[in-house]
Amino acid sequence: MKNLMLRASRTFSEELYAPEYAQNHLAVELSHPDGFTDAQELSIRVYSDEYRFLGCDARELPRKNLRKVHFDICSDEVWGVGLYRIYIYRNGRPMGWVLLELYAGYERWDKAEVEDFQTRPEERYFAEKFCFLPLFDRLLREGNDGNFIRQFIELFHALDSRQLPVPHLLVTGDQARACAIRLLAFHFCEKRPSFCYHFSLRELLNGSLKWPQLQQKISQKKVVVVEVPRIAPAEVATASAISAGLIWGSLPSLSSILPLLHTPISVPSVSKISTNRNEKNSPRLWLAEKKPMIRSGIKMM
Repeated sequence: MKNLMLRASRTFSEELYAPEYAQNHLAVELSHPDGFTDAQELSIRVYSDEYRFLGCDARELPRKNLRKVHFDICSDEVWGVGLYRIYIYRNGRPMGWVLLELYAGYERWDKAEVEDFQTRPEERYFAEKFCFLPLFDRLLREGNDGNFIRQFIELFHALDSRQLPVPHLLVTGDQARACAIRLLAFHFCEKRPSFCYHFSLRELLNGSLKWPQLQQKISQKKVVVVEVPRIAPAEVATASAISAGLIWGSLPSLSSILPLLHTPISVPSVSKISTNRNEKNSPRLWLAEKKPMIRSGIKMM
């Protein structure tokens, strides 16, 4: 975004109309030497570096050759020193973003050049789609940190842009169950738990869950979560004798769900990605969508 500059200043100005508790203001100014052509409205959305939404503002442009546009974000919290994500919209569509560091103090200006999304398409995806998903609100309410949220943004951007060929997701780590069921399944099921079926591989191996029963249970589901616990060698031998003759994906109705080992996609949990084969008590969950579905711009094939 050549020559488009953004500067911001923390202020206690009382001249601005705002609730009495919102005494902390962030004054933001956009400027371009050639003016904002073809723009009827400019708006900004401000987030912390951890993706916590802090405020937004919009301005209608009375003159097309306007070279400076001012915004004001009111908050009941102090605008502390640190990094802030500011996304700029023109006529309701993302046009650029800034990772701005505020360090100059109140009543002083910090500035940066607005970047386009050419080299950071995941930032456009966040500003255009991800920040409006119910899943994003849930991630924030559960107190997930910025790195964890970032992993979701990159994953969903890859799915939406068809960089990932299949919708089978491999989730590992200490928080695998929470990540797969409460977050990913929550999203792909359109927030309807009845659209999801969750079972453990152990149930199939010990015979408590039969193939015909499984086929019936998943026939009307959009998402299937398969939990793969760690199983002792002796238990595997016994289970193998019980389930002899059964091959993953051998049933036509299950072939689109169960053969997930071919192209798994690793989704880290809140902790680090689990790559240690000797790690104990770390369940492996596959999240597999049963049917093609379009939801919030994410096309699952």
